Formats: sequence, structure tokens, C-alpha cells
Amino acid sequence: MTLSPVFSAIEAHRAAADELRALETLADGVLDEDTRDDKACDAGDRESAAFLAVLTTSPTTISEAIAVLIYVSSPSHWLVGATLMQTAFEDSRLEEAAGRFPELIAEALSGM
Repeated sequence: MTLSPVFSAIEAHRAAADELRALETLADGVLDEDTRDDKACDAGDRESAAFLAVLTTSPTTISEAIAVLIYVSSPSHWLVGATLMQTAFEDSRLEEAAGRFPELIAEALSGM
């Protein structure tokens, strides 16, 4: 079974967020600090790109619209620690997509 683009984006973001959480919670000594920071930075980039996809993938069904609204409105699903809080809006694409997200959903719903 193939997931729709919206559900695929949500699942990809969950996976990227889980990867970032895992790196942020590694115990000291598992990786040296520089390696952990490099890996966390790369994982943070993947997480940000995946969240951008969530914010910019237009739903085509009511169930997709509901799913993405629930997902985005629940910070526990996407807010990954202090790293994301500090860097999420340094990427202007994320800030722009977040600002346009309600309009994206409204447009999608009006076309259904």
C-alpha cells in the first residue's frame, strides 16, 4: 500500500525527528562531542527539510487535511528539543511555509 504524499511527509518527519531525538539523548561517551554535534546538525537539517515538506504538501482529501492539522497542531509530534527550537526559524523557508500553512489548508479544503 502506498501512502499519500501528506501521510508520507508526516511519516518521513516522524522518522527524522526520532533520529534527531536519539542523537540528542545519546549518553556522554557513546560518541565524542564533535561527532555527536556533526551528526545532530545533519539530522537537524533532515528534520527541518521533512517538516518543510509537511507544511507545504497540500492535502487532497478531508482525512489528509485532518491528519496534517492534528500533526502540526501537536508540538509533541514535531518539536524536537532545544536544537529545533533554536534553529527552526533560522531557515526562512520554514518560517514562510509556517505562515502560509493555514492558507494552504483552506485552499485545499475549498477545492474538495
